[in-house]
Amino acid sequence: MKNLMLGLSLIGIILISIITSFQEPKYQDIEEINKLKINSFVKTEGIVSGIRKYENNFTTFTLKDNYSRIQVICNCPKVEEKDHIEVIGKITEYQKIIQIEAEQINTYL
Repeated sequence: MKNLMLGLSLIGIILISIITSFQEPKYQDIEEINKLKINSFVKTEGIVSGIRKYENNFTTFTLKDNYSRIQVICNCPKVEEKDHIEVIGKITEYQKIIQIEAEQINTYL
């Protein structure tokens, strides 16, 4: 009986882990992104500016909304100045600057 309960508990924990790994991150305005959220995943949107392209499609740019801005890094050769995009990625810090390592970028038409 104990083994059955232990097995069911483990299955429950595994199912919860699987379900949460497939959930999309919560949307946040750029101004809400801060050091307390480092290593968490976020979804936000804004306008692209200040694009810098490097070798192997490595790209950095600034994502701006009406109130704030944040640096984004990605392997995204198709991002252009003034594109309105949605970014899903991990919040990181590089040289004391908060940035998003983009995993997915969607362009609005």
